Amino acid sequence: MHFLRHPGNQKVETDVVIRLLGGDRTEIENKSNEEWNTIVEPKPDKEAIVTMARDITHRGHMVTIKMNNHYKGSAPLTIEAMQDMAKSFA
Repeated sequence: MHFLRHPGNQKVETDVVIRLLGGDRTEIENKSNEEWNTIVEPKPDKEAIVTMARDITHRGHMVTIKMNNHYKGSAPLTIEAMQDMAKSFA
């Protein structure tokens, strides 16, 4: 997990885009059988990402999180899980 900071170790004080990248593209395509309706490679960082996004939005900034199916196996399911977690933090 990488935390967003400007040089000088100051917290980000602007709108941000977080891009979530998966590992080896061929490996996830083989695991998923190129059917993108299941999480085939869970990641342990979901809560940390949602917490970071929440902290940034609470400071009045917009956060956009971008990902594709290669991140965990199903972008729609990953988005849904992150949205549910964010709602539970509210």
